[in-house]
Amino acid sequence: MALRKIEPVIPLQECEVGRVYDLYSRNLRLGVYTGAGTFIGIREKFRARFLDQEQHWDTGAPFGTARPLGVIPVRVPAGIPLQPYTGCFCVECGVEFIAEKEPERGFIKQVHPPAPCTGHGRWQVNAALFSFLDFLEKAYVSDPD
Repeated sequence: MALRKIEPVIPLQECEVGRVYDLYSRNLRLGVYTGAGTFIGIREKFRARFLDQEQHWDTGAPFGTARPLGVIPVRVPAGIPLQPYTGCFCVECGVEFIAEKEPERGFIKQVHPPAPCTGHGRWQVNAALFSFLDFLEKAYVSDPD
């Protein structure tokens, strides 16, 4: 495995929403900037590949782990949402869960709409974004290690 030279990092304020960047990070090689200080890219763990997020280096420790080193000359097409999942759906009846904020705990939970079904939810992966980033990784990343 060859060591990568760490070049100057592109500052957070210069990152463009929807632009794909070559990253030096914990788990991602390429990532699309979401506009919320985070990048979404493909991560591999235990031979499984999935979309994951890392925050820009400028957001600070301990979560700022992604350093954008360069810009890949493409943008994510307009119809592809910049999020790792496209929704949470019931495995029993297929109904989409509703997001509700829990103010006392400070996060959003997914709730099954009123129905006779008592099934649990499963997140649906953003397949379009995964396919797009997978294609770019094959085209631009020569050394996966």
